[in-house]
Amino acid sequence: MKFARPGNDAFGDGLELADGFLSIRFVTIDKDHSVHTQFLVLYAANGANYALYRGSDELGKTSPLCFTGRSGYLFEMNDHGRIKLLTEALR
Repeated sequence: MKFARPGNDAFGDGLELADGFLSIRFVTIDKDHSVHTQFLVLYAANGANYALYRGSDELGKTSPLCFTGRSGYLFEMNDHGRIKLLTEALR
């Protein structure tokens, strides 16, 4: 399966399969050592692009707990000692 990285300096850091979709996690590290994560989502059957996902600003640097296919990603956030589960749909 061939696909294009979201940037020349991005490297693959993981993948998940759900609901007929493959989510490939790519990481980019800036000169100031800031880490940025993007997810390339492909149709698992034929490798065609479905979406390039970046988390919303609200999520900051939080990594998703899991990939749920068409429903997107499930994130865990700590809000003053309370754990919140947030779902972000693919856009």
